[in-house]
Amino acid sequence: LQKHIAAGGAVICLTPNMVQVAEYLQRDTTRPAYAAASDMHEVYARRRPLYAESCNYEFLVDKALLGTDGAEHPGSWGLIERDFVRLVRFATGRELNRVDLARPSCFLSLTAPDVREYLPARLPTLTEGVHAIELRVDLLLRSPEFAGADLSTEHDAFAAYVYRQFTLLRHSSRLPVVFTVRTEPQGGAFPAAWAELQARLLRSAVRWGAEYVDVEVGELQIARQNSLLIASYHDTTGERLQWGRTGFAADMLARARAAGDIAKLISVARSWDDNMACQAFVQQHHSPATPLIALNMGERGQMSRVLCPCLTPVTHPLLGAVAAPGQISARQISQARALC
Repeated sequence: LQKHIAAGGAVICLTPNMVQVAEYLQRDTTRPAYAAASDMHEVYARRRPLYAESCNYEFLVDKALLGTDGAEHPGSWGLIERDFVRLVRFATGRELNRVDLARPSCFLSLTAPDVREYLPARLPTLTEGVHAIELRVDLLLRSPEFAGADLSTEHDAFAAYVYRQFTLLRHSSRLPVVFTVRTEPQGGAFPAAWAELQARLLRSAVRWGAEYVDVEVGELQIARQNSLLIASYHDTTGERLQWGRTGFAADMLARARAAGDIAKLISVARSWDDNMACQAFVQQHHSPATPLIALNMGERGQMSRVLCPCLTPVTHPLLGAVAAPGQISARQISQARALC
């Protein structure tokens, strides 16, 4: 299997919900019985590292994800089969589900600590007019299960939670996923000291088949497989990344393009002129072949979001909170562009 992967092949490991597996095997009298369900979990835990070494993609099979109180959702198997085929097609390069970067596009930045807050009815309304969905993994830390927890050494529980959140999103929408773990120095909620956990999550996103993975410039190098890397830099003060002073901006752009497939440079607008300077920088450096997401945060920077050429982060009034200062909705952007 490892030779097949090294030759460019895809090997997908199905990750089971072991509670469901144990319940099933205890009912199935045609198979050799384990002495106790705990023995089954121990055997799987012992074998899990070998499974991980022998694959480059993973798919979570959990019938209860879309249900309530652990009960199976009536349509769960159909969704599992559909999304497994989707991953197979992605892993083999047959259907990469990418956004057309030659046209204006945007993605919705989710802000809730649990994707279930948007299910089942709200997500279609929230995603109307957008081209992808951003899973802000750092904001999942606000879940009551992890609020205030020290995850500097204990990673498994949060990684498993993120895996379930990603899978829930997959089962609920066909839109591409932008997988982001934004650190505190870059304006997010993820502690920079938890670099090992951040690296694990980003590498897992590639294995889960996320279409886009946001990697902060200079922090980490990962093998992307069929995912596209968004190499991002956020200046949360607007002091270093000033569009009119092209030296630093050009340097960060070069570093972003060396690290990823799509460059993303974010600053803060101090005046209206900063939006025009950002637009001039975009016009000089963006093309569908060398895409650039560039904008200014803050209320004064909202026009730069309207002018951003591709993959503009947006919010929605029903979210209740924005993922970044000055974020506006897809509808507001569309209305503003109609007036330009």
